[in-house]
Amino acid sequence: MPQTSGVTSNDYASPLIYQVIAADGSSQNYTVTLTAPRSYGGSSLRLWLRADSLALSDGADIANWNDESGSANHMAQATVGQRPIFRTGRVNGMPVASFTDAANSMMTGPDTNINDAFNGSFFIVMATTADTSLRNIMVLHGPQGRSFDLLNGPANSFAQGRNGVGLNYSSSFDFGLNNFVAIGSVQDSTASVNEIWNGDLKGSVTPTCCSGYDITGSSNDFNSLTNGNLEADIAEILYFDAALSQTEQDKVFCYLNTKYNLASTRRVCDS
Repeated sequence: MPQTSGVTSNDYASPLIYQVIAADGSSQNYTVTLTAPRSYGGSSLRLWLRADSLALSDGADIANWNDESGSANHMAQATVGQRPIFRTGRVNGMPVASFTDAANSMMTGPDTNINDAFNGSFFIVMATTADTSLRNIMVLHGPQGRSFDLLNGPANSFAQGRNGVGLNYSSSFDFGLNNFVAIGSVQDSTASVNEIWNGDLKGSVTPTCCSGYDITGSSNDFNSLTNGNLEADIAEILYFDAALSQTEQDKVFCYLNTKYNLASTRRVCDS
């Protein structure tokens, strides 16, 4: 279909291939994938934190990190000494929120409209900057809270949990220090969850330990970003109150991989 600027309309529900023909008759194909996170999972995006949305200077404290999902799950830290630090140019020219164990830096916020007890999709672009113990990345409260952690065990491996059924490592892969990765966690109907890096499946787990693991108790009726022990730079977080389809997962990773120049063995941007 010949394209006329400002006139031709296209359906971007699936990737489109544009063929550009030069004056000498040579051509080049470009695959275009529209990424629209707020429409995924039945419009279930409940948390969207982007460091590049913060209008701050390098080295500034981050007192508030606004949620761009539309659910108003904004994160904040009132204590000056415990605020993460805004750092520019950390990953593909993009900024990050830098959390340190020394400062006990963490943020908390409400859990508005996080209601699904059995389905959820969590994505984070981060790099750990030092090894510490009992490192919580994020806890989401909801009716059946979820926890995403880096605990003692395989160095820098990812652990995932759900209220009442405990947590466990979903793989034994170590993504090392100062290495930015887009990590995905997708839980579909059961307690089993998948661990995905940059679009590549790394492992699955059914949490079985710690049967009394309490995420939804009265002392934890809020979302928390780190528990103060994490040493990491965080560029972006998305949470959907649903299990995204494979196509939707690929679109999220296409967006994150392209934005932050992350590598994948799968062609998530045009598959």
